[in-house]
Amino acid sequence: MPEFEARLSQVEMAHDVTEIISDGGILVAEAGTGVGKSFAYLIPALAWAIGNSEPVVISTATINLQQQIYKKDFPIVSSLFKKPAKAVVVKGRGNYLCKRRLYAAIEEDALFSDSSMKLREILEWDNGGGSGDKSDLALPDDDPIWSRVCSESDYCLSLHCPYHDKCHVIHIRLEAASAQLIIANHHVLLADLEAKRIREGIINTVLPSYQALVIDEAHALEASATSLFSETFSKRSIQRLLLRLSRHKKRIQVGILASLSKLPDIPSMLIDAARLQLENTESSADAFNAVAATCFLENESSVLVKNLSGLNRTMFLSALQNLEKEIALLVTRLGEISEAIAQELEDEESVIELRITLRSLEEMAALLAQFIKPESEPGSIFWLQVDKKNPKEPIVICSATPLDVAPILSERLFEKIRSCICTSATLTINGSFQWWRSRVGLLERGISETRLLEAGQSKSNRDLKNRLSGQTLERNSIQNPRILQKNYPSPFPYSKNAMLAIDTEATPPDSPEFQAYLNTAVAKLLKASRGRALVLFTSHKALRDTYNAVSPLLEQEGVLALRQGQKDRYSLLRTFVNDISSVLFATESFWEGVDAPGETLSLVIITRLPFRVPTDPIQSSRAAAIDARGGNSFAEMSIPEAVILFKQGFGRLIRHSQDRGVVAVLDVRILKKAYGSLFISSLPRCRLAMGALDSICRDVAEFLDNER
Repeated sequence: MPEFEARLSQVEMAHDVTEIISDGGILVAEAGTGVGKSFAYLIPALAWAIGNSEPVVISTATINLQQQIYKKDFPIVSSLFKKPAKAVVVKGRGNYLCKRRLYAAIEEDALFSDSSMKLREILEWDNGGGSGDKSDLALPDDDPIWSRVCSESDYCLSLHCPYHDKCHVIHIRLEAASAQLIIANHHVLLADLEAKRIREGIINTVLPSYQALVIDEAHALEASATSLFSETFSKRSIQRLLLRLSRHKKRIQVGILASLSKLPDIPSMLIDAARLQLENTESSADAFNAVAATCFLENESSVLVKNLSGLNRTMFLSALQNLEKEIALLVTRLGEISEAIAQELEDEESVIELRITLRSLEEMAALLAQFIKPESEPGSIFWLQVDKKNPKEPIVICSATPLDVAPILSERLFEKIRSCICTSATLTINGSFQWWRSRVGLLERGISETRLLEAGQSKSNRDLKNRLSGQTLERNSIQNPRILQKNYPSPFPYSKNAMLAIDTEATPPDSPEFQAYLNTAVAKLLKASRGRALVLFTSHKALRDTYNAVSPLLEQEGVLALRQGQKDRYSLLRTFVNDISSVLFATESFWEGVDAPGETLSLVIITRLPFRVPTDPIQSSRAAAIDARGGNSFAEMSIPEAVILFKQGFGRLIRHSQDRGVVAVLDVRILKKAYGSLFISSLPRCRLAMGALDSICRDVAEFLDNER
């Protein structure tokens, strides 16, 4: 390969991947930045796929990373093989165009003289050989037109669809079946497993049978599983189902019921009864949303159902029970229509759509029943969040989330697969994989993470060195008994090119004066680095306040100040990378996935240790469960989560062997709290500068001014 640099860690990882894929088992691999983990798993994976005529699935965290593997890495890797190789990117079906829904939308708009130019443009794109993939269409991510035409399992007629032979989802499924490498994301991977488990493979799956799997960005697996295995409903989702049944366009009724009324031998009284019940259900959904919106305190955006009390709880349950009753009655009315349909009409589109919608309403009614009696489902977290995008009518989203996804992942993923590679740059806490493994079902629940955290502060240097440098091969209680865990260190010269700077006199983050301190500290550090920085926050308010205070000072110096939310993520990062002196103020997802090698990112400022908000319903419920079994939720969950995200933030700095830069930490807890040493010991060994703010600013300026 051109410009190839031999890296011992990469070669070692590739050897281990080869062994696991060939012989079976699970490899848990932390590969530091610069190891080249993509090539370390792609080369043996492709070799095995070609040699055995079986596909290997590569799953990563985001669509952007899927595209990177497909467009950047795979062409290089496949060129090393004499035999031709094929890779296919598989996304969630909502990313693909549904021809039937597109034609229906165009017909409906044309019927009412409200033709949409966007729909016509999508049609021209599709007819012109378009891929059906939204990413190839010049359409904004938030354009509502896509929701009218995208593929969804709830709208899919499967073999009964008139466009089945030309379906984009079917096409990608066939392409995947003939590929050696299938590049998916965690959501697709887990959704596919779930669909196969409940025998809905014909409709909802796109992945063929496989026995070898690589989970890249494995640190995100728990979050992906938490999202995928959550169930939600809201006024909006209920309305969506109701509009599918019946809606008005300029005083003319359209929808499933209107189509059914044109079929022979269906009594009109059944259609009329269903329409009346539909109106009752819609009114009940409106009433429920209005009541649920009053359950939040001022500035509160989420709340646990079990924490509702007094009048709020009484009114919430009453509105919820009424909504469940109305949906159940609607299911009954639609069931009566279904029973009246003659056998010879079973293949009519409107009949199939009725059955699909009826099943969706039954599932929603069952979910509402769980919210009415949450104590009957101790393994679920029932919570509410409010969407205030439309300030005139906030929408309350009701979610049921698994309390623990570990047993789900163990049963539905790891027990089903012969060979699995789990890799990321951030899987360990103080050199131990124990915490991550316990969260995803690769560790028995009886082992205390508290002991791990205490060990990080009390174990001898020799024991710590053994954990960091060695590998572990063990038997596990899950069906696949062989688990190899190993750390592949980065080849980058962190000790020479990276500095960790800590303000020893920083204002404590719980002080009322902390924001004023942040404004001063960030401004001084950015002056020392001459911009060229990423400033990471844990709250949007702190981001806004600091940006408003510091950006005018940067403008005076001719430095472009960028803030998350000004543009979409892609445009923001492109501007940041191309403007070398620019500074990006960001939070949330920007702690990971930012790749800005070279001088453009010379300083990362971590304003606060990234602990999750303790009042978050999922966070607080999982913490309470740990405490209830006699554990310490702060030690077992809050600290490890924060360390992993802290490592991700640190990892934004050095992206190339020649990169040089500083990570400045403005949270004094990293020095003054006992757990602070875990944050530092979990990082690559680098230079350390500690002192008062002015002192570390001088250190930063001097370090960055040194010749490379």
